[in-house]
Formats: sequence, C-alpha cells, structure tokens
Amino acid sequence: MAFKLDDIVIDRIQYGVAMSMDDTTLYYTLTQLQDATVEITADSKEARDKDGTLIKKFWTGKSGYLVAA
Repeated sequence: MAFKLDDIVIDRIQYGVAMSMDDTTLYYTLTQLQDATVEITADSKEARDKDGTLIKKFWTGKSGYLVAA
C-alpha cells in the first residue's frame, strides 16, 4: 500500500479523520484503512527560448484526492 508524494514515501495510514473546513468540528475517525491511492492532476506551462528549446516547466492548478478503503 505504500505510495510516493513527490519526495515523501507513505508506508501506511494510521487513521483517517473528517473535519469541517475551518477545523473546528470533528465529524468522524476511520481506523483500519487499507488500499490507499492518491490521484494528483495539474496543468503545465512551458517556458521556451527563441529556438523552441524547453527551459522550464511550471505546474499550476494542482489538485488531488486520496481514496482509501
């Protein structure tokens, strides 16, 4: 079930917590989670020189979500 987020490797999930958007209300806690996956999407913008050679790629509009059962 291990997965990698950029340079961080997640080995296992201890528990999941659902809270309100302002972090004041705890809705529920989940234990014994397995089979977690993370899906991340992003748009890219490229900076190129006058010859069309790629100089740098910028990632914008990043979003992601975690699915665990």
